Amino acid sequence: MRIPDIPGTPDTLPRPPEADAAPLMTPAGWILSAVWAVAAGLAWFPRVVGDDWTSLWVGGRLIARGDWREAYAVSPLDFAYPDSPVWDAIVAEQTSAPFGHPFVHSPGVGVAMSLVSRVLSFDASLLAITVGSAFAVPLLIAASYRFWTQRTLVLPVLSIGTVFVWLTVPLVIARVVGQTTPLIIACCVAAMAVAAQRPRVAGVLLAVAACIKLTPVVLAVGMLAVPSTRRAGAWAAVLVAVYSAVQLIFLPEQVALWAATLGSFSDAHLVAPMNATVGSILYAGERTTEGVAVVRGGSLVPATATALFVAAVVALFVWTWRRSGRFPAKVFLALCLLGPMAVSQILWLHYSVALVLPLIGILAYAVRRSAWKPAAFALGALALLLVRIDFTTTAAPSPVTVLHVVLWAAVLAATALLRVPAEVDYRLARTP
Repeated sequence: MRIPDIPGTPDTLPRPPEADAAPLMTPAGWILSAVWAVAAGLAWFPRVVGDDWTSLWVGGRLIARGDWREAYAVSPLDFAYPDSPVWDAIVAEQTSAPFGHPFVHSPGVGVAMSLVSRVLSFDASLLAITVGSAFAVPLLIAASYRFWTQRTLVLPVLSIGTVFVWLTVPLVIARVVGQTTPLIIACCVAAMAVAAQRPRVAGVLLAVAACIKLTPVVLAVGMLAVPSTRRAGAWAAVLVAVYSAVQLIFLPEQVALWAATLGSFSDAHLVAPMNATVGSILYAGERTTEGVAVVRGGSLVPATATALFVAAVVALFVWTWRRSGRFPAKVFLALCLLGPMAVSQILWLHYSVALVLPLIGILAYAVRRSAWKPAAFALGALALLLVRIDFTTTAAPSPVTVLHVVLWAAVLAATALLRVPAEVDYRLARTP
């Protein structure tokens, strides 16, 4: 016997056509987002440091000069430092950042940034990314709600949510250092929200995100497994494949250099308060400077803990699947986005902005069902994202780093248990 998700709502009830037609945001929502982006971006810009943005902008300057090897220079002892006097000179002479971080993106991104660095100064481009991060906040909130409920979030709630998320630690960190993470996550979630109705738009958004951050490729593959989002996944997969092929054909040496740079840290633990991984916590005693210490080898504890965590989340997902009697497609896609980040060797604290997606889903369904325990969990997790970080350089792991490791584990487990109402979930057979 199949258990209905909502009393009086049979599992076989077709999804209402008007739900599919619900826009991502109302015209007023788009206007609010644009006004908010400019106002918040300009207001915050005087406090922006931009050291992460140097990675892209200075990398672009070096690539514009043809200095690919210098662009991919990374200290073998400190992942946060380029270990290059050429980098240091450009950072000191042409940027307002106190120091720079290495360029670790694909060659195609480097070519794009070489054009940006020619057209815009460091400060002008940093202002642009700050405004973009501000715009990403209402987009992320609206897209998350649209993805889970197939409805458009009302303007008052969108406004309150925008201010709240803007004040969370992940967003504060991201905008201080000039990170692209808010925009990347917002693009991924927007792609998820419109994948069934606008597959081409969704595919382009997801492909752009995947070409910059790599891990969204898993989401594109996940979309291929769900009939309702398969066209969007195909668009993303084709665009990423074309992008990769162009790089291999026209920039083979640069691709090899990039792969070697990433490969040199693939077996290492990157230790810093900003990195919310088990390895970063376990080896906190190895860190004696303000950079990102590189610990190679070590015990099997981080790998074992990660494997057990993955097994637990998969088991919870399968249990939810069997309990509901149908494939939880939206939960599956959410885990395709969040899972690769959670098990990576790098989980910077600003990546925790991605937790907004599942927490909005948990909260929306909890309110709809008057289930106050899940609502309390979601509100509590959101509140914990406000806890400020202590950038300690002592041997003890930062309490906020530990907090974010626990948050990721708890939220992903709760996501795996989330039961999406049948009328808004994707089906394994395409809806007519």
